[in-house]
Amino acid sequence: MEKREDFAKIFRDTDFSGVDLSGIDLSDADLRNAELVDADLHGANLSGADLRGANLHGADLRGANLRGAFLYDAYLVDAKFSSADLGGANLGNATLYEAYLGDANLHDANLRGAMLYGADLRGANLRGADLRDAFLCYADLRGSDLRCANLHGADLRDAILEKQKEQEPIATEDEKDFLEKEVKAFLCNYDNEFDDDAPTYDIAEHFYLLGKNSQNPTE
Repeated sequence: MEKREDFAKIFRDTDFSGVDLSGIDLSDADLRNAELVDADLHGANLSGADLRGANLHGADLRGANLRGAFLYDAYLVDAKFSSADLGGANLGNATLYEAYLGDANLHDANLRGAMLYGADLRGANLRGADLRDAFLCYADLRGSDLRCANLHGADLRDAILEKQKEQEPIATEDEKDFLEKEVKAFLCNYDNEFDDDAPTYDIAEHFYLLGKNSQNPTE
């Protein structure tokens, strides 16, 4: 009887939604635009597989081998990649909204332009990863290895980088008042020196954020 790992590996546009494919060998398989919603692929070998445009919403890929896999523009919302090997994988422009990538290996992976809003990347190996223009708002990056990663243009607003620590207020009320007066005086002088087309907005925003960050009392 033919084993599962021996059949042909061309599955373009195939619907595997909800199917148990755990431990299967799909290395170098053509899975472009395949439907793998809620599929069980934990422990599967998908190294070198072509998953461009595939839908893996909610799929279980825990411990799967995805080294060198091509997941460009794939839909990976709520997918589970804990302890998966994605070294060198191409996840450019992939949608990983609230995906779980805890302890995953993403060494040298391409995540350029990827949507990682709210993704759990705790303990992930992102060393040397390309995260240019990635959307990492509210992503949890605690304990992740970002050495040599390229984060140019990445959106890290409200991302969690380290455990938050309680702090005492940095500035007293008198210091806050003094800072506010200094900022207003600087902006007044700046406006007088330059014409109406001068970029005063950016300067004002810079000093506003500077003052806000210097205060930041614990509530």
